[in-house]
Amino acid sequence: MTGGAAFHQEMMHISNAPRDPRFWKKVEAVLMTETLRCFQGQHAPDGSAWKPLSDATLRSRAYRRTKGYRKTLKRIKGSQSKAFQRSMGSAKILQDGGLLRRSIATESGSFHALIGTTLKYAATHQYGRGRIPARPFIGLSQAGEERIVQMMLDWIAKRGGG
Repeated sequence: MTGGAAFHQEMMHISNAPRDPRFWKKVEAVLMTETLRCFQGQHAPDGSAWKPLSDATLRSRAYRRTKGYRKTLKRIKGSQSKAFQRSMGSAKILQDGGLLRRSIATESGSFHALIGTTLKYAATHQYGRGRIPARPFIGLSQAGEERIVQMMLDWIAKRGGG
């Protein structure tokens, strides 16, 4: 995440931080938008591209997706079939079945906004583990951070606190 520590410090030093659930609902929306943008663009919050899927993963997914054609695939050397090649070429990173993306949940209250997932394997993808590379999907881009800071400054100015 770009400027994460500086962003956190900036947010903590604003003495008139909003205690309005409507404000935090807007922050919650920014968090969700930023996360879904990562899945759509297949990149980390800082904009860096996720490491591509391994050839073994691509083949495994393609084989599963073309399971109705297995007898035909064996006859024509499956990996050379158009269906198999099409399936390999259209594979999305972290989106095999879409469960991870759909598990993203947000929450907000009078003084907070949170985003996360309850899937146990989500942390493996966010931070990496063993031979699985980190592919961060939760976090804020620099533009997202700036948007939230500006929202806060606007909120404070509107209420005469700044």
